[in-house]
Amino acid sequence: FGFGQKDSDGGSNESSSAKQKAAQVKAKQVAQELKQAKPGMTISLFGLGQKASDSDTSSAPSSATKKKAGKVLSTAPRGIPTISSWKENRDGSVSGFIFGSPNFEEGESVTTSPLVIDAADGVVVQTGSGSKYFLEPKGNAQAKKAAEAEEKRLAAIEAKEEAAERSAELARQRKEEAEEKRQAAAEAAQFKKEQQEAKRAEAAEAAQLKKEEQEAKRAEAAAAAQLKKEEAAQAKATKAKASKAEQTVKKAKPGASISLFGFGQKDSDGGSNESSSAKQKAAQVKAKQVAQELKQAKPGMTISLFGLGQKASDSDTSSAPSSATKKKAGKVLSTAPRGIPT
Repeated sequence: FGFGQKDSDGGSNESSSAKQKAAQVKAKQVAQELKQAKPGMTISLFGLGQKASDSDTSSAPSSATKKKAGKVLSTAPRGIPTISSWKENRDGSVSGFIFGSPNFEEGESVTTSPLVIDAADGVVVQTGSGSKYFLEPKGNAQAKKAAEAEEKRLAAIEAKEEAAERSAELARQRKEEAEEKRQAAAEAAQFKKEQQEAKRAEAAEAAQLKKEEQEAKRAEAAAAAQLKKEEAAQAKATKAKASKAEQTVKKAKPGASISLFGFGQKDSDGGSNESSSAKQKAAQVKAKQVAQELKQAKPGMTISLFGLGQKASDSDTSSAPSSATKKKAGKVLSTAPRGIPT
């Protein structure tokens, strides 16, 4: 590594003869080391071909060689590559990941040649060939990891918050949809209820109309039945009167005159007949009066049945008195005596 490069102090290369001699010596040393090297052993070619003053021609320094202590810095000086997550090897070299070097990719794993300055966190170390490196403090790597962990934690929190916001938005949308569905269902139920109430009102109105029609029919039938009953009662009363009149005629004494004028006709006031019970009672009373008169009638006496069945106020049941009969003078009273018809 570094074969043919400029010296670390930036001077020009030596003459070609001196370079060839140094290269031959170095090549012989490398060949010797390769022969004596055990399997798996690492051999550094770092600084091969540089000036003798800048590099030892021997292999890795022995542990007895005393190293210088470097100055601890907080950050790498300008132009000095940084080796991160470094570790010291048994041969005095360090291995790690290099940053800020034009000869390596960022983060590339490297192993230096043995150091001449003690390896420590925050120290600029130097190899036997003069190459310098800043050993990044291991705490910085931990801080970096901690920062990465914190960044991941914050990213996780942000993702969780975003997920919570999305979940809340979905919940809000679902709530709104559920509320819309509930309102629509309530409106549909109200509409259905109103329709049912309208149908019930219509049915009640139809039932009431039917009931009124049935009541009207029953009233009409009752009136017809009552009229038929009254007509039957009137016919029965008329028949009874005719039968009584017939009996009266049969029971009349020979020579007696019986008048049937107005028998069974309407009342003298021209109005309709009374109820069947009132007519029957009136007919019974009249028949009794006629029968009594017939019993008391003398032979040759004329009995008038004019107005039979009429109101008492319109007709007298007795016959007209004879003009030859002498009348007595009656006593004048202010009121009718008890039991005497007026």
